[in-house]
Amino acid sequence: MIATLLIAAAPLLIPADFPEPEGLEPNVRFWERVYGEWTSGQVAYHDREHMGVVYSVLELGDLRLHPRPADPALRRSRVAARRALIDGRQAEIVAGLKTLSRLAETDGLGADEVSKLDPDLRSLYEAIEKGGALEHLSTAASRIRWQYGLAEQFYEGLLRYDRYRDVVLEPFISRGLPEDLLALAFVESLFHPTAISHAGAAGMFQFMPATGREYGLSRGPLYDLRRDPVLAAEAAARMLRRNYQRLGNWPLALTGYNHGPNGVARGVRQVGSHDLMDLIESYSSPSWGFASRNFYAQFLAARRTLDKRYEIFGEWVALPPISLAEVRLDAPARVSALVACWDRENFAAYNPALLPGAFGSRDALPSGFALRAPPSIAKQLPACISRAAGIRAGEPVGSDIAGTHGYVVVAGDTVDGIARRYGVSADAIIEINGLSPDGFIRIGQELRVPMHGAAAKAALEPETPPKAAPEPGDGPRVSGTIEVVRLEPDVDEEPAAEEEPAAEDEPAVEEEPAAEEEPAAAEEPAVEDEPAVEDEPAAEEEPAAEEEPAAEEEPAAEEEPAAEEEPAAEEEPAAEEEPAAEEEPAAEEEPAVEEEPAAAEEPAAEEEPTAEEEPARADPPASQ
Repeated sequence: MIATLLIAAAPLLIPADFPEPEGLEPNVRFWERVYGEWTSGQVAYHDREHMGVVYSVLELGDLRLHPRPADPALRRSRVAARRALIDGRQAEIVAGLKTLSRLAETDGLGADEVSKLDPDLRSLYEAIEKGGALEHLSTAASRIRWQYGLAEQFYEGLLRYDRYRDVVLEPFISRGLPEDLLALAFVESLFHPTAISHAGAAGMFQFMPATGREYGLSRGPLYDLRRDPVLAAEAAARMLRRNYQRLGNWPLALTGYNHGPNGVARGVRQVGSHDLMDLIESYSSPSWGFASRNFYAQFLAARRTLDKRYEIFGEWVALPPISLAEVRLDAPARVSALVACWDRENFAAYNPALLPGAFGSRDALPSGFALRAPPSIAKQLPACISRAAGIRAGEPVGSDIAGTHGYVVVAGDTVDGIARRYGVSADAIIEINGLSPDGFIRIGQELRVPMHGAAAKAALEPETPPKAAPEPGDGPRVSGTIEVVRLEPDVDEEPAAEEEPAAEDEPAVEEEPAAEEEPAAAEEPAVEDEPAVEDEPAAEEEPAAEEEPAAEEEPAAEEEPAAEEEPAAEEEPAAEEEPAAEEEPAAEEEPAVEEEPAAAEEPAAEEEPTAEEEPARADPPASQ
């Protein structure tokens, strides 16, 4: 009966129609080599517009990108040495291309002249000839770009794919979307749940903060739901289905995931075609850069590499698929108290949405927050959590500070209001808690309140404490209830287009690095960062919170409208501005995280489920 209901409720299937245009084949083949042939110890120099032209592959030797030394000073010295090596080789190629251009203009480059070139110049000429770009030789020096290989990181992503595939796939299947779309997570993060980018995109599907909020991926001082693989997959599936309904085919829908559906719709109107190849060849916009033009090609390459994974990387013993159950808190609770119910390493591994600082924080997770665990463990958690979750939002709690009581902030609280309630001065609360002068506080934050006077005594009376405001996306607050993750499909979930915020005009997710970046890297210390290759549009930034002295409340807008219908793309306001962030950066710019390409970083041990042994693995492919 249940199965029948699920089938009846499932939306109409969208066909797995992913065309591979002949004109896009050089781009797809290039990214196949990035994912399955070149390693992080190799850098490929190529023409950014004619992707079949690969000039050379630099061997980094001991300066390879991975593994990176733990010592910060050694890392910095290696970054500098690696950058000098990469820049030096690029300068040699640029000089050689300029020489070839000059010779072509003065003496011509017939067969006899080419045969007399020195080996380095002849190699450059043959690369251009093989890539079919001889007619563009005169400007070749201005189009050079370099790219790290990602073969080892793609392999590591396959290990995570084996682990997470089932729980990540379900939201796509329940919405009638093809399984092929899971390749998107390799393009975005190499299937890394806690991947972050220099521009602020996070998670397996790399949502920017504003777009994440629109799709229910809220953030708090202790958590970031963009890092939850299940919730991020649900958001990605909803966005992709919405894009497909609006733009009409998968090449445009996937490109819209990166470039933003509004920008793709403008391109369609400008060139008068729904063919992605027409947009690649003819669409003109400051934001229509290298990454946007190549995003669908990267998806096709990741899809091919995933299909041929055993042929490319050999066989390996996969870890069993992860199984998740959900337990919701029925009262605010500190993470430091919850780890008494389950060891920290596994707690963090199964709950990547929890930020590293959550484990030592005095702040509390909000009531209704969903924790994840294997079903066998989840059955044991409710009783333990009930003992650990002794803090009630909006009520005073015990404190180890003499002369004070604790208070957990709820929606609508201000320091002045709390001070009036307890008959103390706002300045005293600010001083004892080390708050900023404007008294900025957050929902779930525990404050220490000086106890003076009759008002304070009255405030401690347990009469009718205010209720905590529900967090966006909270389900029923059932104490000790265990719910298996997402067993029922959601129907008509996509947000109505007429309520689409202006931020949709920007890339919904972090744009794939336009130069030598990999997908989003795992968290790195800020001290190691180098200049970002590209900046994200300002509108995607989190709203400034400093001007609000009251408790910060998660926006309620994450509740998704029921309507699935999208208006025709032509109805989109033309006045919306193009995002500046997608402008194509200079190819030689260093990526943000220790020149780390965007998502290849191996997670810290606690961020990957560690209960089982690491599988036996084949060695990554040798450089070719």
